Amino acid sequence: MSDQHTLTILVVPGCPHATSAIELTRDALAATGLAATIETVEVDDLDQAERLGFVGSPSFHLDGRDLFPRGSTPAMACRVYVTPAGPRGVPSAAALAAALTAAGTDG
Repeated sequence: MSDQHTLTILVVPGCPHATSAIELTRDALAATGLAATIETVEVDDLDQAERLGFVGSPSFHLDGRDLFPRGSTPAMACRVYVTPAGPRGVPSAAALAAALTAAGTDG
């Protein structure tokens, strides 16, 4: 992998967690020191969801790979993350930082 990564936040239109996902991503990148450009992509239909491997909003993809892979079928839906505080619309800061670190050093 190159030194510069792309972190894509995939969301459905009007996702109530989009803003918090972006803020969480900025904080996690700062905490890990991983260099990445952040982009947000709005997923408008199921065909696009299938092409992107999108299984719910928001999804976090580093260089095209889902940071929280699960065997779900692509869908136009909200995504739920298991956190120490219970189910949430975004992962915990620690979980995102750990996923970024693991994916950023993989390969």
